[in-house]
Amino acid sequence: MTTATKKLPPTTDPRCGTTAGYTAHRRRGESACVPCTVANRKAAREAMRRRRATLAGREANREANREASRRRRATPAGREAHLAAHRATYARLRARTEAEADADFLRLRGQTRPCAGCGELLPADAFSRDWTALDGRQRRCARNGCRKRHRKLKRDKKLAAHWTAQGIDPKVCIYCLTNPAEDLEHVMPKALGGSDDFSNLAPSCSTCNRGPGGKHDVHPITWLAITYPHRVDHIIELFPHIKETA
Repeated sequence: MTTATKKLPPTTDPRCGTTAGYTAHRRRGESACVPCTVANRKAAREAMRRRRATLAGREANREANREASRRRRATPAGREAHLAAHRATYARLRARTEAEADADFLRLRGQTRPCAGCGELLPADAFSRDWTALDGRQRRCARNGCRKRHRKLKRDKKLAAHWTAQGIDPKVCIYCLTNPAEDLEHVMPKALGGSDDFSNLAPSCSTCNRGPGGKHDVHPITWLAITYPHRVDHIIELFPHIKETA
């Protein structure tokens, strides 16, 4: 079993009170003096602010935090401690009043904050409320539509994964199999009672979806029997609910 070596007391150095002085103490195996420790912490905070001033820096910082979290959760004890801390933080944040959430925003972010989507510095009222966030606001602004675009992007990724699992190519029209997918197709048209569920959505080209000869509010089986009769069985296999309403 190895024992930790005891650090020597700090010696006087003309560079004390700077990051160079802190580095010199560490190289000599000494404990850093108070002025050097303060200077080093200040420099670290400033470096962190500079890194988070850009979108790439913020993403790198989040990835570093995620990696540190993964290391902490690598053991059962670490996972339990992480979950306990998460539950306590979540309960505390949910218990805040609106005034306390606003105070947290001003304390943690100041008068403005950068949007994680567009990167623009915006005031607090440009962000929707999120009671589970430390500063009580969402990371993407509502003013420039970043929040809406982010939700759409997340939905599109989930939808593409759903199609891939079903054996559907998200980039090609599901009907003609030749044109690139340009539209989000409701297999059972909404005019005939179709829903927005993933089970009723498919990639489609504009011609098949709404162009001349497109199905519009025609029942899909009727339209397929006329336009792509060789695709009827396969489409019914992928979307069996259209047969139930035929």
